[in-house]
Amino acid sequence: MFKNYRLIAQPVYDIKHKKIIMHELVIGKKAGKKGSFTKIDDEMSTFFEENYSSFINWLQKELMKIVAKKVYPKISINIRSSQFFRLETMKMFEKLRIYNEQIVIEITEDLVQLPESKSHFTLAELDAFLYGKIRSLQAFGYEVMLDDVGCGSIVWNGLCITCLLFQDLKFH
Repeated sequence: MFKNYRLIAQPVYDIKHKKIIMHELVIGKKAGKKGSFTKIDDEMSTFFEENYSSFINWLQKELMKIVAKKVYPKISINIRSSQFFRLETMKMFEKLRIYNEQIVIEITEDLVQLPESKSHFTLAELDAFLYGKIRSLQAFGYEVMLDDVGCGSIVWNGLCITCLLFQDLKFH
């Protein structure tokens, strides 16, 4: 099902120290020419959402291959905040926690689409829910960052309070 997809490593460069500090893994799809890939788009996002359990299993296996081989000393992966409403997401991170020192989790800004079972959440309850997920990731030993701050809709009402949870914010 995912044979045409790959995780593509993009170096993250620290200008101050003039070195690559990690590699951000993004999903790409084979695009015709040998060795040519396109980055994830809306069509792929819909495909992943419709096949979420299979997608997250594929992602976990691909991540395990990369971290087990220690291809890169440190990697980061992007997770949309709406993915925290899927049990499979946290189960994946629980299974990958043995590699927590190699993996940075970047939470990207997105419009949180609440599942029907959570549609009653107020903004404060949504903040509390997401705060709990972030704290769980940190308890698993992961470094957690906010990614693309300012490029989308802030999903947390109290961003200043939430920022206290993070060591790093990436502004693009």
